[in-house]
Amino acid sequence: MVDVTLNRSDINGNLCQISSSYAFWLLIYGGGKLIYETDLVSNVRRWTRRSREENPSESTVHDQARTSRPLSASDSKHQSRVDQLIRENCRVKQIDISIEIGISQERVHHIITNLLGYRKVSARWVPRMLTPQMKLQRVQICRELLAKFDDDGEDFLRQIVTNDEPRIHHYDPESKQQSKEYRHKTSPSPKKFKCFLPHGRCFSRSFGTVRVWFTQNF
Repeated sequence: MVDVTLNRSDINGNLCQISSSYAFWLLIYGGGKLIYETDLVSNVRRWTRRSREENPSESTVHDQARTSRPLSASDSKHQSRVDQLIRENCRVKQIDISIEIGISQERVHHIITNLLGYRKVSARWVPRMLTPQMKLQRVQICRELLAKFDDDGEDFLRQIVTNDEPRIHHYDPESKQQSKEYRHKTSPSPKKFKCFLPHGRCFSRSFGTVRVWFTQNF
């Protein structure tokens, strides 16, 4: 890329000898390299006109300080809107947020990751969602079994007949990518409890004691 500052110096120092058209070609082919800009012609004309009008002792070839366009896509209003959409649906996609609030997907990603501090994590698989009452009932049963074991010892284990009946459903489980949710670093990991309506299922019943075990599939 051509040093534009150097070319501007050449133009300013040789205005008495060159025209604006020659200055334009000097800017394009300066240094033996070709550069492409959409506003080269207007810039060269502006430089030459300004250099003729300004005092040579006060003229400069460097860009003056100026105020830039204010950031509108990452302001507090859009941040609040993005945060609201994520809180309503932790699995919302960035493209959907972009369409909803009317800003680019790149700005949405910047707001989510850098400004709001969200990160997308996968849900931890939990086989069953137990209510507080169900958890309390299991604790009480375990305490009763421990109390009987303390009284009877090993004989108590031989008297227990346990069974299991797993159900295998015919359906495609939710993928890991589909279960990802936006969370803060201090937020707990999400859990998957959602169950799908099965198209079919099979059973496997098992009964047994510490000595004998019987399994039946159907």
